[in-house]
Amino acid sequence: MWQQIKDRARAHSNLVSLATFSLFLIWLCSLMEWPVALMLSVSLAIHEYSHVWAMKRIGMRIEGVIFVPFFGAMALGGGGKILNRKQEYLVALAGPLMGYLSALPVIAALILTGEKIFFKTAYFIILLNLFNMVPLSPLDGGRMIKSILMSLKNKILGFAILGAVGIYVLVMLYRVYISPFILVLIAWMAMSEFMNEWRTHKICKEAEEILSRYKGLSAEEARQRFETEYSENKYIVLYSDRIMKNLTPLNLKQGMFFTLAYIVLAGWPLALYLLMR
Repeated sequence: MWQQIKDRARAHSNLVSLATFSLFLIWLCSLMEWPVALMLSVSLAIHEYSHVWAMKRIGMRIEGVIFVPFFGAMALGGGGKILNRKQEYLVALAGPLMGYLSALPVIAALILTGEKIFFKTAYFIILLNLFNMVPLSPLDGGRMIKSILMSLKNKILGFAILGAVGIYVLVMLYRVYISPFILVLIAWMAMSEFMNEWRTHKICKEAEEILSRYKGLSAEEARQRFETEYSENKYIVLYSDRIMKNLTPLNLKQGMFFTLAYIVLAGWPLALYLLMR
């Protein structure tokens, strides 16, 4: 029955997006003035559909966007493609970048009218996208940082930094009194992504060791021997080729540029706040 529900949701993804957006808007209207809630919801939709646009650009199958009260929204990829590190970074970047830009018309309205409602809306839009830049998966900032750290030659160092940053961020979120439900959900999803990266790392290492034995053979001969000798490990047989081809790390220039881009996107609202104090 659950599978039937999921199949119907996939078949009518736009309708599901519209329905969940409406529910999210109603929930948000119960917390703040309806104009603020509407503009903030539209900004969130721009954020999420920017992810969708980026996913489609690289050939990912999209199952839709769902809006969840208390949590926000998610663009759901349907698989079919493993991202390299550059694509992973750019898909994560698209949301907060366009989310920040969606505040510009609101800021323009604030300058022209001086209405406090536009100040409040711009504040919430910037705050929402700033929160998304927190360096903890599954938040966009976390995936951007993960793409950079998982491109280090010393993968163990990358995992150590990623884990340390994750623990520090969770402690800081706890200290600012974020909702315990949201905190536990983020921690669980962050741990799941971390463990998935670790499994991928181990599979890559094992696949590299296996495939190194077949140097000198043709691709077809190597594949036949590989699938014959390691058929008991279906996960490696099915995914090692895809993982090794597609998990291309960032080069040094890309890593430096993307790190700078992350610092700018995460830091400009904080710098602006300090200047206005």
